[in-house]
Amino acid sequence: PPAPRRSGGAPSGGHNSIYRIVPSEGASIYARLPGTFLLGIGMMGERLLVGTGPHGRLLAVLPDTRQMVVEQFEAADISALSLLPGGGAVLALSNPGGLRLLEKGYRSSGKLLSKAFDAGRLARWGRLSWRASAELGQNVRLRLRTGNSAEPDEHWAEWSDWATDQAGVALHVPPGRFAQFEAEFSTHPGVGTPVLTEVEVSYRELNRKPRITALQIDELTLLNEESERQRSGPQARRPGGDGGHGAVRTIKWKASDPNKDELTFDIYYREVSEKDWKPLKENIRNETSYKWDTARVPAGRYLLKFVAKDNLARSPAEALSDEKVTAPFIVDNRAPEVLELRAKRRGDGCYEITGVAKDGLSLLVSIQVSHNAGDWEAAFPDDGLFDATLEPFSFTTEKLEPGEHVFVFAATDDAKNTGSGKIVLRVPGQK
Repeated sequence: PPAPRRSGGAPSGGHNSIYRIVPSEGASIYARLPGTFLLGIGMMGERLLVGTGPHGRLLAVLPDTRQMVVEQFEAADISALSLLPGGGAVLALSNPGGLRLLEKGYRSSGKLLSKAFDAGRLARWGRLSWRASAELGQNVRLRLRTGNSAEPDEHWAEWSDWATDQAGVALHVPPGRFAQFEAEFSTHPGVGTPVLTEVEVSYRELNRKPRITALQIDELTLLNEESERQRSGPQARRPGGDGGHGAVRTIKWKASDPNKDELTFDIYYREVSEKDWKPLKENIRNETSYKWDTARVPAGRYLLKFVAKDNLARSPAEALSDEKVTAPFIVDNRAPEVLELRAKRRGDGCYEITGVAKDGLSLLVSIQVSHNAGDWEAAFPDDGLFDATLEPFSFTTEKLEPGEHVFVFAATDDAKNTGSGKIVLRVPGQK
């Protein structure tokens, strides 16, 4: 025959309730049982017995509304129960079916197996403690096991040793996302039964590495995980660079920690030809940016090393960090030069002025000219495109009147540095 089918899980919709109805007083909630089917009830003395599913538990609700597990069966459901005169009850089980006789009194021993507790992530388990009422001759002991599936199976770890001190004992179980405890009760005839009221197990998520996902200096992106995943083929550089900046550069970052631990950040720098990292700023907390005065370092091509650490929330033995090194970027606070300015008179009375704009590191982004301290006008490279650190250019004036004329040419690089040069033209009068 086919294997018996267990019931299809706990009811949806929160919880089921038992109401106490008193004539002339109305109804009040006597007990709430979350995630449980209520399949049969009956009063045994001052206790209300409740047959439930889908975990095959017989519950008792005490007059003070406390609940306790009387018995747990391998069957999924206690489908019905019938009280017997003088005490005791007959329980009808299903999935698989069967009958059980519950007699008045206490057995000499019994066990309780808890549901699997979900820590949410892989966790390390610490101390097991509990609260129980146990008189002389009554004993309670507990043990625990861990695993990584919601339902315990053969892949779960072995049970820990039995713990007998309810004040707490350190567990020696492998890390796992789920944990389950088993309680064992024992008593002598006529003594009564111990009562377990509370179980506590300490745990902590296993540490997971922080993640740095983005780094930026001013408008220049130095690291971005999303863009790196989508990148394909060579990257074009638009003339004009990152929009310009001054000597003070703003470093921005994004980082996260899977455990929600507080992070600290360290920033280091070095010129690409150097070997050793120099600290720029360490132990940054509660910030996502840092302003760097680059006037304190020589011009050149630099790298940043950015480190995110969870050392404030973790012991030295388990603290983790993430480290990223950026792509090279330019630090340039030197102004471009305007050189080799020459002028040639044309037959129409205009002059053609030529020159060279030059920068040591950065691309040039603009050349402007002012005539006799007038408004700036645009001048352009001979090839029409600002895409180099050396740009020959030419500019044709309007027809100039006799006398002295001063032309100032200003060149700006993509680090927002501007340098200038001038040429003086003396236009002779008519003979």
